[in-house]
Amino acid sequence: MALKWRDFDTAINRYTVAIKLDQADYTIYSNRSLALASNQQWKEALNDAEQAIRLAPFIPLGYYRKHEALHGAGRYCEAICAFNKFLDLSETAGSGTHSQYIRPETVKMTVGEIAKKLLKNTPPRLFDTESGVICGQPARLEVFEHSGHYTEIVSMITTYDKLEREAESKVQDYFAYGMLSHRWESGEVRLQDIRQGESIYTSRFSGLSKLQNFCRITKSQQLRWAWCDTCCIDLTNSVELQEAINSMFRWYRGSALTIIYLSDISNSTLDALTRSLWLTRGWTLQELLAPMVILFYRRDWTLFAPEESLKNSEVGPNHKNSDHICRILDEATGVDVVNLRDFKPGPTCSRLKLHWASRRSTTKVEDIAYSLFGIFDVQLPILYGEQEDKALGRLIQEIICRTGDVSVLDWVGQPGCMNSCLPENISCFQVAKWKPEPLALEDSMSTLRESLSSVTMTAMATLHHRLQDLPAPLLMHGKLTIPSIIYRVEDVTERQSHNRLHQYSLNVAGLKELHIETTEKLRIGSEMNPSRYDYSIAHIWRDDLLQCLTEEPDDETTRTLEFIGRLGQPFVAFLLVREGRTFRKVASTERIIAQVDDMSRVHATSFDVKTVEIV
Repeated sequence: MALKWRDFDTAINRYTVAIKLDQADYTIYSNRSLALASNQQWKEALNDAEQAIRLAPFIPLGYYRKHEALHGAGRYCEAICAFNKFLDLSETAGSGTHSQYIRPETVKMTVGEIAKKLLKNTPPRLFDTESGVICGQPARLEVFEHSGHYTEIVSMITTYDKLEREAESKVQDYFAYGMLSHRWESGEVRLQDIRQGESIYTSRFSGLSKLQNFCRITKSQQLRWAWCDTCCIDLTNSVELQEAINSMFRWYRGSALTIIYLSDISNSTLDALTRSLWLTRGWTLQELLAPMVILFYRRDWTLFAPEESLKNSEVGPNHKNSDHICRILDEATGVDVVNLRDFKPGPTCSRLKLHWASRRSTTKVEDIAYSLFGIFDVQLPILYGEQEDKALGRLIQEIICRTGDVSVLDWVGQPGCMNSCLPENISCFQVAKWKPEPLALEDSMSTLRESLSSVTMTAMATLHHRLQDLPAPLLMHGKLTIPSIIYRVEDVTERQSHNRLHQYSLNVAGLKELHIETTEKLRIGSEMNPSRYDYSIAHIWRDDLLQCLTEEPDDETTRTLEFIGRLGQPFVAFLLVREGRTFRKVASTERIIAQVDDMSRVHATSFDVKTVEIV
């Protein structure tokens, strides 16, 4: 009973009394072995198991107890042999109880398959933090199969149930790896600098200090494997580089820990963190967002531990758990705490993500776009030499293709060479996304009901349906095809010109007067062709216009009034110039914010609804 109630000391004492009275058979020894093993008295448990075997050499139980004791003592190979003997005797006895147990050979095969599957989702090369040797995936599998961890798993898993519940997590624990995030500096070690089979701990190659410290700290965090971008990727192999860039986010997300080395910080003040150049680099945005666990380290490789966090016991195994550090990162990067802690990659909220990247820079100009591929969860070719505007343009094209989200066209600056609606560089997104004032539904609808004629309501309902029926936006081969509401520019007046900047006033049918500043010289007054309207204002934000404020408008009138209310709000306008059958967007130094002049007087001749092609 004492053994049943897990009172192991009492059980041991009672079995000991029975043994001293010379009343013990093999069951007494096997039961005391179980009680001793439960108390982690492995040597004594093994002695009792062997005594049980001597008393009953053909009964399986003694070998099972021997397996338990040997496994607990860390003698895994011997434990496996004892377990095999237990299974052999169980099968010979034909009791049927052995059916729940699994052969170590089967465990080895299953564990090997699990390991191979896990390795496919890890970087091709990692450092062994124990030996300091860089290892490919086959070498890591070989190290694993010759490790004590491997024999421990094989010895531990004795039943099919355990195999299903514990095998994968145990293998994952072994292959868990740490990643380094840092700012590249001169003299970084490359893959070609590390000789095959040579340990970085004993190598005399100069410039290994950063790598050595990173691997030692990773090892101190109980992680066997470590990855550093400077030398775990063959940067001379374009195929491998392509795969690495498209896999980088996944690798950081799969890491057990990402160590962020701040080489320009010597103290642990939060103010120092905000000034680190690490926060200004392009690649480090995904290295901040992707990992679930991060730790900042200072120049001397000591843990970054601000007093504010220490007072609140926030600094532990993960700096993302620190409210103070996350607040500072929010202020410094624009990334909110929710996304810092649980970022989900994908093409949603695209305009916001481009804004996060807009103040960052990279050594190779194309990398500012390539570093965002993982954040947007896109797979695109890496084409160094194409320049930033084309790399960024291909990314934006993919976003629009997958989501139809044209908010990524809301930027200020000069266009690139792919399309006049695509920016020259990432800094064009520094201006935050345009957010109009919330529409006061009840007040606006009440006013509109009173002011709009039935003819206008009918025209607006028709417009609403026409806009719904237009195809989704498409950006392909340098041409943007996009559904729009087009307003005619009837007159252009130049207000001022200075240092290649021209300021104009635009008289647009149905809209309030517009003022713009551009580097482009516009045709004005008599220079304009009155028969074809050289310039137009485009409202391209169809999704905003069609969005319903109420969950399910109960009638056509309500839907139309909501649409009219949205149509009357200020919007970001595109100034388009006609070039044959297509249009080109005119770049401006600031957003062009347009608004319908008077919704009660708006009529269908003021605008057109159609799909336009912009080059």
